[in-house]
Amino acid sequence: MLGLIAGLVVLMVGGALAWRTLLAPPQARLTVERTGLTSEMAVVGPGTIDLAGLAGQARALGRPDVLEQVASDIYLLSMPMTVGAGGRVELAGTELRMLSPPGSFVGLEARGGELMLRDATVASWDPATNGPDTDVADGRAYILARDGGRLDVVDSSVSMLGYDAFERYGISWRTAGTEGLIDGSTFTGNYYGAYMHGVEPMQISDSVIQDSVTYGLDPHSGSRNFTIVGNTFRNNGKHGMILAEDCTGAVVRDNDSYGNAEHGMVVFSGSDDVVVEGNRLHDNGLSGISVNGSARVSVRDNEIWANTTGITVQDEAIDSRIENNRVSGNREDGVLISSEGSTATVVANRLDHNGRAGVWVSDGQATIGPDNRIARNESGVRLVDETPSVRVFDNLLVENYKDGFSLVVSDGLVINGNRIVGNDVAFSVRTAGGAGPFLEDNIMEDNELGPERVREPGPQPVA
Repeated sequence: MLGLIAGLVVLMVGGALAWRTLLAPPQARLTVERTGLTSEMAVVGPGTIDLAGLAGQARALGRPDVLEQVASDIYLLSMPMTVGAGGRVELAGTELRMLSPPGSFVGLEARGGELMLRDATVASWDPATNGPDTDVADGRAYILARDGGRLDVVDSSVSMLGYDAFERYGISWRTAGTEGLIDGSTFTGNYYGAYMHGVEPMQISDSVIQDSVTYGLDPHSGSRNFTIVGNTFRNNGKHGMILAEDCTGAVVRDNDSYGNAEHGMVVFSGSDDVVVEGNRLHDNGLSGISVNGSARVSVRDNEIWANTTGITVQDEAIDSRIENNRVSGNREDGVLISSEGSTATVVANRLDHNGRAGVWVSDGQATIGPDNRIARNESGVRLVDETPSVRVFDNLLVENYKDGFSLVVSDGLVINGNRIVGNDVAFSVRTAGGAGPFLEDNIMEDNELGPERVREPGPQPVA
């Protein structure tokens, strides 16, 4: 029955009691529409409904094949379903299996309507294996919100959805005006863990995104002002998280990103004015954090270890600020600044036990200091640009195994006020006397081979 009485409210009106009934929202109506000669779609109209209500309406229509209850609180969706404007489908305390046998699949779309997942489980379903669809090559079931719709995922599990096709990456939010949030949920084995395109703002918190075929979390193309807090991104096929193309104004805080095949986190292509702070990134295939082609990105208070490179700044990333991070035990460099046009300030970091350099500048402009502690790397600071514009000041370079500084040229460098202590040598240079301009301006103590040694500083890195 539409408009069922949900309760009574007592009001004071002019000192007297008055009673007002509260009406439950009207129940949405399910219809089945033909979309082609042999294809059909289930459409949910204005109103609110849950899976039990939809299954009941499907039976009443003589179409139990749309959505059927297969066990207690478990439902199988066997026809594509769209929630239109004004419609709201609630999945609460239920499991939804989305039909996805070889060669076919269903989608669940909120096109102007709302999908609300709370304490729900959603997965693709292959009846032949009585389990989720593991083959992305022939397509898989997917969830999409767009056109001003809303999709919330709270305390839920979303798994084994999506494939490599537009709007069908797994679970996606698209187009301006579309809204949603993710909180306390787990995303496993989707093609993209969770994908957003042109959506703003949005919060992703206290969730796990893991084992994705490609990217973990992927806000893309103008998805602005995101808050990404308290999540875990692990074991994804590319990056754990990427802000890709004009994803400005994001705050990325207190997340863990590890075991991803490429970077732990990426800020890419015009994703300006982003703060990446207080995260833990380790055991990723490439960098812990990559700042690429974006301006005014602040990377601070992070712990970064056991990646190939700790932090990479490249491809005209302008005015990056790398501050107060612990970057330790990475296979190559702690901080790598490369690509002409990149500019970065590196201040008050602890950069130690990295396999090549604490800081390597191969191109671009850098200010390194004050207050970095650069210790027990192969080299403390390597400056390999033939035409550098680098200032290094007021840092401690201690017990690096080959050299405190490794230089190609001295022109264009300002190196002063540093304490260079207990390294194999204070300066490695390409030509004798190359360290001369810097010997009086820095404090050098207990370097085994003295202030200067002539040698090739090593190969160029691959940016």
